[in-house]
Amino acid sequence: MQSTQEKQRCTRCHRSKPLEAFRRQSQRPNGRDTICKACRNAHDREVKKQSFGPLPEPEGSDEWLKEVWRRAGIIRKERQEG
Repeated sequence: MQSTQEKQRCTRCHRSKPLEAFRRQSQRPNGRDTICKACRNAHDREVKKQSFGPLPEPEGSDEWLKEVWRRAGIIRKERQEG
């Protein structure tokens, strides 16, 4: 088990943080992501926003659901082609 005193530097914000601040990634030598959870979440939100823009409101409405399915179809098609 990893010690709570162990730290790692985030490659985005360059801050040294405890290992618990990084997502688990079994393929990495230390078993953790190189980007901290806070930076990774901010990055994921930005990519999602740039990719498709905001969803219609309110969440769960017919328009919202149709748009979610449309976007999922685009992603599936891109994965099949790539």
